[in-house]
Amino acid sequence: MRLATGNIGHESSTFTPVPTPYEAFTESSRGFHRGGEVVEAMRGTNTGCGGFIDGAVEYGYELVPLVWTFAEPSAPVQADAWVQLRTEFLQRLEAAMPVDGALLDLHGAMVLEGSQDGEGDLLAGVRAILGPDRPIFVTLDHHANISDAMNALSDVIIPCDTYPHIDLGERGFEAAGLITQTLRGEIAPCMALRRLPLLWTAGNANGTLPFDSVMARAFAYEQEPGILTASVAPGFAWADITDAGTTTVVVTDGDSEKAETTASGLAEDIFSRRAQFSPDLLSFEHVLAQISGSGPIVIADAQDNPGGGSPGDSTGVLRAFIEHDLQDALILTICDPETVVRAQAAGHGSEFDAEIGGKSASAQGPSVSVRATVEKLVNLEFVIRGPMYTGVTQKFGPTALLRIGGVRVAVTSNRLQVFSLECARALGIEPATQQWIAVKSSNHFRAAYEPIAGQVFRVAFPSVQSHDPRDLTYKNLRRPIFPLDSI
Repeated sequence: MRLATGNIGHESSTFTPVPTPYEAFTESSRGFHRGGEVVEAMRGTNTGCGGFIDGAVEYGYELVPLVWTFAEPSAPVQADAWVQLRTEFLQRLEAAMPVDGALLDLHGAMVLEGSQDGEGDLLAGVRAILGPDRPIFVTLDHHANISDAMNALSDVIIPCDTYPHIDLGERGFEAAGLITQTLRGEIAPCMALRRLPLLWTAGNANGTLPFDSVMARAFAYEQEPGILTASVAPGFAWADITDAGTTTVVVTDGDSEKAETTASGLAEDIFSRRAQFSPDLLSFEHVLAQISGSGPIVIADAQDNPGGGSPGDSTGVLRAFIEHDLQDALILTICDPETVVRAQAAGHGSEFDAEIGGKSASAQGPSVSVRATVEKLVNLEFVIRGPMYTGVTQKFGPTALLRIGGVRVAVTSNRLQVFSLECARALGIEPATQQWIAVKSSNHFRAAYEPIAGQVFRVAFPSVQSHDPRDLTYKNLRRPIFPLDSI
């Protein structure tokens, strides 16, 4: 049994000024892997592909790797970049034929210049090569915007179930088992989707309501006879496309009616509680009024999350920390290559007049003008050891750790989300010793930081990407949809 595998991954925001050229993939922190390099790079990682690799060992199939790459979230993929990426992927699939099916580790929220549905376009090419009878099983990120084309061109879709996404490897392994059973004739998967008129923003995560109760309902369905998998994809609200929003996915063993009714029941339950999915960010002044106990006090600069496409250089949190004269405070991170170069020129231990952040867009806030001390100059790169993306390397590039009074800020050359403790440790700082830690992350930080935190707050500092959809201007999104419309 030979199964092709690969990924061209991207979460595309139509509200960010950060472009996505071909180099965003080839120079990605997560790498651009071809052929056998895919297995070498992804083995042992908590990713969908890592689960496929484990499945090959468990179920005895041959995995045929094509291309695996993931560009950091940013604007829609440039048209010429997509032509190159798609062409190479499909050429490698053609050369690998014959295969018995495909296991694809995709994201599900990729937008292209000139097309709203990157995954649908890639799947159309894969289906044209494999034909109608070879199965295509797809794992997706929890924030996938699942299109009609993705539904029609795939046999099984399995979004991950957690946020932070700590079960990507499990879902890959699950897909591996199901496609093996399918090819052996042991099951006949039948899939149904329901797309809700709901923009579910990023405020809900593992350990919170109503997220936990929604997922508990999906897991309960999975215990029913004949249901192979049941999932919820809240979608990605920062893509102004027709199909953005929440989708339920149910796969049964040959029972189309049960798939349809279960997907509908799960969707109706979610929509009946739509008012509970509203944004939940606080002001920093509100945070100061709620502080109790010991640190670390973890502040999530949720709206300037590079993992959702934001530029990563908003200055609200830095300005707040300095203005309130916080001590033992660490900010991870602000992306500002210009300031890194100036810090390098000043040298280790030197002071210089810095203009930190605020260079990508006016909505990110003005640069912070300070006299800063250069504490450390490093090429910040490390392997993630925590629960999310375990085994994956993050490369923040040339980085300057600057001190302004009691505040230290890691200013980086590359724009990445912070969701692991290794980021601080690679700078020589043990996070648990800090009184204040700010991270550019919406919820993924929780997996590593909540266990060490005294308190956690998600704060609404200014950014190009508000977490309240009512602050954004949509032109392509289907209407009516909650909370933009009263339905």
